[in-house]
Amino acid sequence: MVLFAESWVQCALLCSARGLSQACRMAWTPLSVLIANEYGLSMLEQAELLSAFPLGYALTQVLGGLISDHFGGKPVQSIALLVCSLTLLAAPTTPVEWLYWLYFFSGIVIGPMQPAYSAMTAAWFKPAELGRVSSFADLATVMGEFVATAAVPLLAAVVGWRGAFTVLGTIAASFAILWLLLAASRPPNAAPPTAHQQQAAASVLAARSTTSYSRLKAALRVVLIKPLFAVVVQHMAFNGTKYMLAAWLPT
Repeated sequence: MVLFAESWVQCALLCSARGLSQACRMAWTPLSVLIANEYGLSMLEQAELLSAFPLGYALTQVLGGLISDHFGGKPVQSIALLVCSLTLLAAPTTPVEWLYWLYFFSGIVIGPMQPAYSAMTAAWFKPAELGRVSSFADLATVMGEFVATAAVPLLAAVVGWRGAFTVLGTIAASFAILWLLLAASRPPNAAPPTAHQQQAAASVLAARSTTSYSRLKAALRVVLIKPLFAVVVQHMAFNGTKYMLAAWLPT
């Protein structure tokens, strides 16, 4: 049941999820400094800890998109939010030698959230509205980074890094419950598929029935489309410089 089906309520939920997931991800950066000081970690060991997240994150991006296309974005984001909150709540009592694997697991969990977000926005909003929705989501992401890099260190100065993890995990768990109550993968009164959508779906099913070699060739053709490849390269460059500044320099 959808309690609030209005598309802009769903937009607020999606943007909040984006911002919160970014805060949960980036909070490890300032807190890793305190962890390193307490346990005497070297700079190399601290760098290894921070590298755990992107390794896990990369493993579930494509899988998250496939699952979201099949089951909808809400269950994917629901699981991600709940498990992410549990990783934050577990961090204060996790032995230091296991913190790498906990952050790695956090990356695996958060990885599917971006594809699930894309699936839900495509279901809820018209193409002409996607630019505005994406701008709100990007703003929420930046605010999540601000919370992680500005508010979390202040919180840690008061309650310690363990307390900061606990507070952030509690907020994430509370939002996950709100998300479960209010979010929906698609509008309850969504229009039936158009003839074009049915034709596209038939093409996908036909492609699935071909050989693995044919599917691989088709996938490579998509990846090698010049405009798409340019977007991929641009995104890699943007993320590389962004997280160098936001995640590594503060340490």
